[in-house]
Amino acid sequence: MHSNTLQVVRTRLPGGSAGGGSVRVAQFTDLHAPHNWMDDDRLIDEVRRFDPHLLVVTGDAVDRLGNEGLVRLYGRMPARVAKYACLGNWEYQGHCDLGLLRRAYEHAGVRLLVNERAAIEIEGQPFDIVAIDDWYRGRPRFSLLDGEPSRDGEHTLLLAHCPAAFDALSFYPGRRITTLSGHTHGGQIAPMGLALITPIGSGHYIAGWYEGTTPGHHLYVSRGLGHTAVPFRLGARPELTLLTI
Repeated sequence: MHSNTLQVVRTRLPGGSAGGGSVRVAQFTDLHAPHNWMDDDRLIDEVRRFDPHLLVVTGDAVDRLGNEGLVRLYGRMPARVAKYACLGNWEYQGHCDLGLLRRAYEHAGVRLLVNERAAIEIEGQPFDIVAIDDWYRGRPRFSLLDGEPSRDGEHTLLLAHCPAAFDALSFYPGRRITTLSGHTHGGQIAPMGLALITPIGSGHYIAGWYEGTTPGHHLYVSRGLGHTAVPFRLGARPELTLLTI
């Protein structure tokens, strides 16, 4: 199949969750709008069928000043409980107007979190949504994870564009943390599935699930949907990620 065609990846948190694995999260990352080959209606249809509780955008939604309004796409997508976004490196590198981007997200019903958190409950399970600034170009504040969870059974969902941020979580053993990242594009050019190169901020992560050295810490790295520099993919198809945790 052509390397630039969409792959819808449905996956579950390894080992399940205290909530019985019933919380659905649609993850969008690295859309680099308008630098992709995605059919918006197809993306919307897939999300509607999944009927997520949460929709999260883990950075690089747009990568150039003047494209901030393209995040209106997320306003056409459902989420039972909430929609959140964090920043990636390209919102900085592309000199995006972050105030304008925040307002555009708000109009789409998405809350942009930059070193911020939100406490919510889904299907009776408490979640602490934490979004840190970009590891590579921003100023991530890991101290948001200091201390014990404030609610019994709380699950921390960390939005961090660069997966290299996951390595810092070993300093926070008192929390059950699921981290959602993008950034790598799965290598973007990965003949036979072998990533030839990944960008700064990838760490040793490429795509899929990873388990941390601390019990209860998991990372999912999505290949994302768009492209930068080289306008095609090879062996690393664009990915819409539909997770159950």
